[in-house]
Amino acid sequence: GRTDQWRLETTVDYDADRRNKEYPETVEQALEAPRQVSAFNSEKLDVLRMRVVPSLDPSAYAQFELPPSIRIWKLFQPGSKYTAFTDTSHGVGKDDGVTVIFDVDTGQVVADIMNSLLAPEQLSWDSVKLLHYYDNPIWGIEINDWGIDTLKSAQRLGYTNLYKRSIGTGTHKEPGWDTKEGTRHSLFGDLRRAIDAYEITIFAEDGLSEFYTCIKNPDKHGRIEAMDGAKDDYVLAVGGAYQMIRYAHRSRGQIAGVSGLRVTAPLRQQRSPNGSRW
Repeated sequence: GRTDQWRLETTVDYDADRRNKEYPETVEQALEAPRQVSAFNSEKLDVLRMRVVPSLDPSAYAQFELPPSIRIWKLFQPGSKYTAFTDTSHGVGKDDGVTVIFDVDTGQVVADIMNSLLAPEQLSWDSVKLLHYYDNPIWGIEINDWGIDTLKSAQRLGYTNLYKRSIGTGTHKEPGWDTKEGTRHSLFGDLRRAIDAYEITIFAEDGLSEFYTCIKNPDKHGRIEAMDGAKDDYVLAVGGAYQMIRYAHRSRGQIAGVSGLRVTAPLRQQRSPNGSRW
């Protein structure tokens, strides 16, 4: 007998936070952060949630022999601008290792890897295969923690279109995205504005769910991060890919080198980290 009308009558004196916490209509409502500390507007996220769709069946791109960790929603389109970003995890079943492909023209996250069991080197291997399919877009790799291993692996695999950050006040640049207070502020600030303006579409339901549980932590001067027990790896990856927009270039009319990787390491090392041949 708990109809929508019953819910309205029961919660008539509740504010939105209490209503969603005690009588949620969705999983996201049950888990979302209180509005006063939520990093993203839940009403905006609810609109974006209507765009969530399943990823393509792998048979749609089977001829390219992509790793099973990859999910694709939109196939490669020649002439489109793409960016990529990776947030590396330890690969031990806790945080997720995430790589996203962002279509600059449509604002859509068209493909991803989201896996908590991929070691940094394996994440790099799978990501390079995915990026080759999208014609080698600019790729930002967060180098904090284990991300440096993912970066070094990408370099060994011969991937050259890497985002480079400025070092000091000079013109010297080094590959990799360093998440510190300044870059973190710009990443999340731009991402919040883009979400509010509906400029980004996230097809992955599990990825979008992380946005609901990101907070402005009052104990850390409003630092944006996941609530205790939640994750923000996908959020960071999408924000990073959005930061790469200024470096994006038009893709060519072909898919480059998907069936094999150009590896600069000795032949004996030219295997996927999980032992399979490339």
